[in-house]
Amino acid sequence: MSGTDLIMSKGYYLGIDTSAYRTSIALIDDEGSVVCDNRILLDVKKGERGLRQQEAVFKHVNNLPCLFKKISDDIDLTKIRNVVASNSPRKVEGSYMPVFNAGKAQGEIISRTLGIPIYYCSHQEGHIAAALYGCDKLNIRKFLVYHISGGTTELLRVHRTLPYEYSIDIVGGTKDISCGQLVDRTGVKMGLNFPSGIELENLAIKGKLLPRLPVNVSSTWINYSGAETHLTKAIKDGEDYRDVAKSTLYIVASTLSKSVLNYIKNQKMNDIVFAGGVSANAYIRMLLSDNLYNSINIYYPIKSYCSDNAIGNAYIGYMRYNNPESL
Repeated sequence: MSGTDLIMSKGYYLGIDTSAYRTSIALIDDEGSVVCDNRILLDVKKGERGLRQQEAVFKHVNNLPCLFKKISDDIDLTKIRNVVASNSPRKVEGSYMPVFNAGKAQGEIISRTLGIPIYYCSHQEGHIAAALYGCDKLNIRKFLVYHISGGTTELLRVHRTLPYEYSIDIVGGTKDISCGQLVDRTGVKMGLNFPSGIELENLAIKGKLLPRLPVNVSSTWINYSGAETHLTKAIKDGEDYRDVAKSTLYIVASTLSKSVLNYIKNQKMNDIVFAGGVSANAYIRMLLSDNLYNSINIYYPIKSYCSDNAIGNAYIGYMRYNNPESL
């Protein structure tokens, strides 16, 4: 077989994810390499803290054809072997958000058109798979994941039961708002765009910590409402926005660290992977590493694999095709 024939025979595995923040599609090839990672951040009006579900669904419906157009000139779409679409926020009964119907429907159209299998995963499973792929830890089987994003702050005990399946138990997290919501709400109150993580991180570089910061952790569970009140008051009192930004990120890292340390006091776990958009923050990563390095192995994905993406879904499809039954 010639080199040209090999290229033409290459297969692809398609991932689709339509979250509350991004429309994304990804392709992984037969060598396990990412050959497409296309995303569109959902536009939110200045001063708003997100989109209503119906608005987000409408944006996904418009975005998906644009994303597929980008790859159709370079990739023979008939070589796609399977498609994996997110269909729920988490892998638990009753977990549902309308936004995922947009990607699910697109995946089903592609599946029927090409005569290929379609599989479904939760948005959280996609994040876990992308994180493992992005930090080159594809072979670990039992580990912790802290899924920290705009909508989720959950400490998870994960057992990889198959190459493409995870048994997930929630063992900690937040009792009220997520750490991503704390970041975004604080940022929007300071006039930043939504989501606010990147702008907040840039502000924090030259900031100083405010006094008496609330770090509310009980066992493995965190409450951020007191921190939100404290930071809102600091903004109203005219505190330097750089100091508010740094203090916000400090609270997030400190609470997450305490939650992990409280869990591993009684449970032997060797590895923790951080996933989700908040885990891309450099200052939070530095503080987490400082607080946890003596207690557990810490893994961070490539930053671009932290925010909502379809790479994990595509990787799950790749593993389903190449390792159908065994680990």
